Amino acid sequence: MLITIASLSEFKSGRQNLGDLLELLPDSSRNRILKITNEDSFGRSVLGELLIRYSLAELAGTKLENNEFTLSPKGKPSLPNDHGLHFNMSHSADRIAVAVGNSEVGIDVEQTRRVNFRVAERFFSAPEINDLMALPEEERQEYFFTLWTIKESFLKAIGSGLTRSLNTFTVERSLFGFSLTGGEPASKYFVHTYKPCDQYQLAVCSLGNDFPSDIVEVKGDIILDKLAL
Repeated sequence: MLITIASLSEFKSGRQNLGDLLELLPDSSRNRILKITNEDSFGRSVLGELLIRYSLAELAGTKLENNEFTLSPKGKPSLPNDHGLHFNMSHSADRIAVAVGNSEVGIDVEQTRRVNFRVAERFFSAPEINDLMALPEEERQEYFFTLWTIKESFLKAIGSGLTRSLNTFTVERSLFGFSLTGGEPASKYFVHTYKPCDQYQLAVCSLGNDFPSDIVEVKGDIILDKLAL
């Protein structure tokens, strides 16, 4: 498995205009992105596509950047041909993150911030709320986002997004890390968390347990050079 992360602000200050890079993407990607009117959302979409294609090329050892992506009924992208690779992308504020692996995978990155814990009462299971509120106050904010990113990454791995309630399964923690309970498919998935940089939390969920020890931070020039843009 390969997990990569990139900074939108760093990429926008690079050597090529984000709008010009649209011409280097397949028609389906270009047409979808052109409908985005918000400047930051536009930038995240362009960089997200490029980071996915960079990560696929890195893990596959061959260029797959010209492949069109197909979308599931709930919007999860995948490669149309059987390359044996699965991928998922997430973004929050200035960061875009991608996970690529040999089995179903979901990723979620979140910029940490102060939250009202009533959100937890609405979306988390009772055991998760108990774990959260048992922590010292100064640790609760970060653990909230640990739980949130794990739960989101699982929903993205199974391709349901938020059409499935977050409190229908539970994140359990132990000395060995985190696991999911709540019947199938939750119990079949492995999870791993990362702290990519200050103010961000990241989690990956997969049917495979081959998580890397570190995330690869990718600069804009490296992406462009890899894809020969």
